[in-house]
Amino acid sequence: EAEGAVVDGVLVSGVSASDISVLDRFEGSCYSRVPVTVATSQGDVKADTYLFSGEARLLMAGSEWSADEFRESGIKVFLAGYRGFR
Repeated sequence: EAEGAVVDGVLVSGVSASDISVLDRFEGSCYSRVPVTVATSQGDVKADTYLFSGEARLLMAGSEWSADEFRESGIKVFLAGYRGFR
């Protein structure tokens, strides 16, 4: 949220308005979609990202999200509960 903050991620382009609507429903009230500027090797790009928002942040208090942990165990929990949003 701080100006100049840096995170690793994936920049996806060509996402349709319909796809964004599905993502908004998927992310739900725990996340807010916000505009950001992404620095790439080809220059800055305007994009949107989802930030953990409001009281939902309390769920993460005292811990950092880990991509490695998610790959190891979180993805199984996520996929078990995922039913699709189309």
